[in-house]
Amino acid sequence: MIMSKSDHNNEDDHHDHDQINRPASASMEPVPAYFFAESVKKQLPVMPYKTILEKNGEVYDEDKGCVCIICLNRTEGSHEVRVPFNCCHVFHRECLDVWVDQGHGTCPLCRSKLLPTQNHHHDFHDNHDQADRDPWRRERMIYLFGDDFLFDDDD
Repeated sequence: MIMSKSDHNNEDDHHDHDQINRPASASMEPVPAYFFAESVKKQLPVMPYKTILEKNGEVYDEDKGCVCIICLNRTEGSHEVRVPFNCCHVFHRECLDVWVDQGHGTCPLCRSKLLPTQNHHHDFHDNHDQADRDPWRRERMIYLFGDDFLFDDDD
């Protein structure tokens, strides 16, 4: 069989193309979104909204509710919610699960990471203290909600 030079080059190009598409190592492989989402959901606790308020020293009031920013529905005391570790925002379990299933790893409201960093404790009050030390918190909230957003006096 006689091979022309151009046929031989096409074969080499195909071989080079295979090498380019292969990852350099297993550590370079992206984690499939499904595994990422399941990992996040396993690490974020689920509890009734009323329990979150009690942990924060507040009393549930039906007239003064919280709105899930994902679905824009009211959060009732018995609703199951998730609270990201690096902020104190509250979302319906189902709503945040859909958000995470879409590959998002940040809070839908403030974009902080959903999971704690290596040196961050899993205590709810520690998370609240961490949010209070955020120097850009006030500016982000004013940007999102306007100048009439109410802050505590110690902010």
